[in-house]
Amino acid sequence: MTIGYQGVSFNVWGNLDTDNEAYDGAKYNETDLTLSYAHTISMAKLTGGYIYYGLDGLTDSQEVFGSVTLNTILNPTITVYREIAHLPSWYVNVGVSHSQPVVGKITVDGAASAGYYYSDDDGFTEAGNPSEKYQQFHNGLVSVGMTVPFGDYFAVKPLIAYSFPLTDKAEEYIEATSLSGDSDFIYGGVTLSMAF
Repeated sequence: MTIGYQGVSFNVWGNLDTDNEAYDGAKYNETDLTLSYAHTISMAKLTGGYIYYGLDGLTDSQEVFGSVTLNTILNPTITVYREIAHLPSWYVNVGVSHSQPVVGKITVDGAASAGYYYSDDDGFTEAGNPSEKYQQFHNGLVSVGMTVPFGDYFAVKPLIAYSFPLTDKAEEYIEATSLSGDSDFIYGGVTLSMAF
């Protein structure tokens, strides 16, 4: 859920694991809080903010971030995240996106991005190699969805996405830290939004 006004936004995101093996059923295991501010200057949208990750059974995490999106073909975006609570590291994500009208105000929305992790902490290391800090091109993400507006304020947005490792080291790390032991994932969902 996001509440925004005059460029300031506050978001609450929660995760309910519906098939948690450790609890033999459903388990609510994460709450994230994001406070951000966005401002457009000429063709550039500038955004900065703070994220608090409340993790069940793990040490909570905190990040600050900044991003620049250019209002031009494919809307290129670069976002830089910095972990400030523990395991100090950087994550840089570059991406493109495009929305194509198909019928009336309905659009098909596509996006692609790639991320790079740079750890400067001895506790954030390569899988199977604790002497090497994890500094790798980490993951790629492609997604396709639709935006279906209805009424004056509402929209339904179904989406499907595919996330995959970009290097062998990233594949090893993602498999080692994944609950399923996998390194690539297909996932999807539906968002209901109201804007006024």
